[in-house]
Amino acid sequence: GKIGNKSTNEKEKEKEKKGPSGWSIILSGLDINDSSVKVEDRTSGKVSEYLIDDTSLSAKLIHIAEEIQVNIKNADIKAPSQGLTVKGLKVNAAYTGDKAKISGLDVTLNGAAIKLDAEADGLKDSPEISYKFSANSYKIEDVGTFSVESEGKGVFKERKNIDAKINIKIPESELYGKKISGTLDNITVSGTTIDLGKGNVISELGELYISGK
Repeated sequence: GKIGNKSTNEKEKEKEKKGPSGWSIILSGLDINDSSVKVEDRTSGKVSEYLIDDTSLSAKLIHIAEEIQVNIKNADIKAPSQGLTVKGLKVNAAYTGDKAKISGLDVTLNGAAIKLDAEADGLKDSPEISYKFSANSYKIEDVGTFSVESEGKGVFKERKNIDAKINIKIPESELYGKKISGTLDNITVSGTTIDLGKGNVISELGELYISGK
């Protein structure tokens, strides 16, 4: 056996073992039509079936998880047992270790039009996050039909130290049979304090004005 410090070659070999996989996967194009996937939970005995149709995508996994790029041109998925219907899903997504980005997510989810653009930078330290989101005519059983538009940005330093600014708009929606709409501008989060900024909520029952600092 050998006694003493490890050689330079041995250290390099250990780094290679601990580092990301040297394998990369590149999927230039995948089309799926009239397919189904069944997932069985052997503990509960529950079986979920996913129906996949008219789906087209491409993907790159560089060193498996070091860099990920996914481009879904279209995807239609149904999960009847879970009451889930996804239609016309389109999105570009990328992850590079310290940064993640979702561009142009556009999907009809259970009849509601969902759009999202989001970006997170500095994931290994204090992530800086920005987003723009909208959901139109999302139905909640026994509650009503809800629409919302929101955008914001902020820095997540730690669980109790967040700095963020958020705007929320509620286009005309219907909750418990009553029409409602409103806005909340310049919501700020500082540390563990939330300031609702300025806004108003209008419903058939009256109007509520909100004023922050």
